[in-house]
Amino acid sequence: MTATASPTGLTGRTLFPGDAGFEEEKATFNLCVEHTPYVIVRAQNRLDVQAAVRYAAGAGRAVAVQATGHGIGAEADGAVLISTKAMREVQIRPEARVARFEAGARWAEVVAAAAEHGLAPLVGSTPFVSAVGYHCGGGLPIFGRKYGFAADHVRAFDLVTADGALRHVDPGTEPDLFWAVRGGKSNFGVVVSMEVELFPITTVYGGKLVFPGGMSDRVFPAWRDWTATLPEAMATAAMWIRFPDIPQLPEEIRGQYIFHVTIGYDGDAAEGARLVEPLRALSPIVDTVQELPYTRNGEIYDDPVDPGFYVEASGLLDSMDDETVKRVLEAVGPGAENPPFAVNIRLLGGALARTPELPSAVSHRGGSHLMMVLNLAPDATLVPPLTEHARAVLATMGPALTGGVLPNWLGTAMTAPEEVAQAYSPADWDRLRAVKRAVDPGNMFRINHNIPPAGV
Repeated sequence: MTATASPTGLTGRTLFPGDAGFEEEKATFNLCVEHTPYVIVRAQNRLDVQAAVRYAAGAGRAVAVQATGHGIGAEADGAVLISTKAMREVQIRPEARVARFEAGARWAEVVAAAAEHGLAPLVGSTPFVSAVGYHCGGGLPIFGRKYGFAADHVRAFDLVTADGALRHVDPGTEPDLFWAVRGGKSNFGVVVSMEVELFPITTVYGGKLVFPGGMSDRVFPAWRDWTATLPEAMATAAMWIRFPDIPQLPEEIRGQYIFHVTIGYDGDAAEGARLVEPLRALSPIVDTVQELPYTRNGEIYDDPVDPGFYVEASGLLDSMDDETVKRVLEAVGPGAENPPFAVNIRLLGGALARTPELPSAVSHRGGSHLMMVLNLAPDATLVPPLTEHARAVLATMGPALTGGVLPNWLGTAMTAPEEVAQAYSPADWDRLRAVKRAVDPGNMFRINHNIPPAGV
């Protein structure tokens, strides 16, 4: 096969190194991952995806899939990179409370379409990621404590497997594959479309209470105590941010150290305000908590929207007792010395801890909190030391760590098999590897947080 050979029968384009648009198409959101693919297929539809997979099989090359470039993890070196960003169709069936969307659709597009019918999907902390990729990693919704993981509410999906076949997968047709893809990420094929349940959510009561970082030794323990009183409809997280002192940032936050509490309540705004009052009594310097249309859900967590060298480490905590609170404050509180960072501790529990009607490959449902340490490196040279710093901060939690991590929170540095296995129970890991062997025995889909086929 020559360097100019291309898949046949495509509606979309193929891009080889040096072609106009190649660099833009392969670009990732997290710049820690830089792809050098053999070819990029800009898929316009599922037939293009099938053609690209068959082409890769004939050439003996791995397949990588990318929509927004947020969660791929591994570099697509010498692979066939299938870009699904042009596959953006969204359909809403309001009478059935179901959304169907293609592989490139972002959450913001699905949310906007559903909102026209007074409905909402279980979106996560940012509306800019791929809705399909989010579900394949389990999906931790803002209101997961009330509804559970987003993967628990997938109805069906269409998947192109390593043989180039298009499979319609639901609980009745292929139960093992239906279980595995919902949490097993991109290991089993290319999900070209998905159907998920919708919920009658139109507004939320949400935003942030911001405090000086020096107050966190008082506010964080109060937040911990407050969370013990909350209904499942209340979502919340505690977050420390130390901004770098660089001219690219607005002067008012440059070099600042802050602590904030994120609030999201799925219910009456007046009741939400009553619930939040104990935290407001601590005198935040900024209060953005208000009633919002669900279409503005991204304002609750206010996640980064610009590409960068994002270095992260995350894990699950089994409790937030006094000793863990002490460890957190020693690691990231007012007396700790750290480079610029963000540390997020999100309250879990509720429906996230319950077994869903349709079990999925989301294993670790018993954690009380999710903890993530995020560093933004100014350039690639600082990625290794900042990765070590993020891991070291997480490790200071000691016995409070369960040893598990959620699939969507596997960082770009967590691609070794033993690290990927931490996202699953031993039994689920074995079952996933068995499904992988059945549908992708050659491990074509390995440019990801890889689950190797059983026996490999």
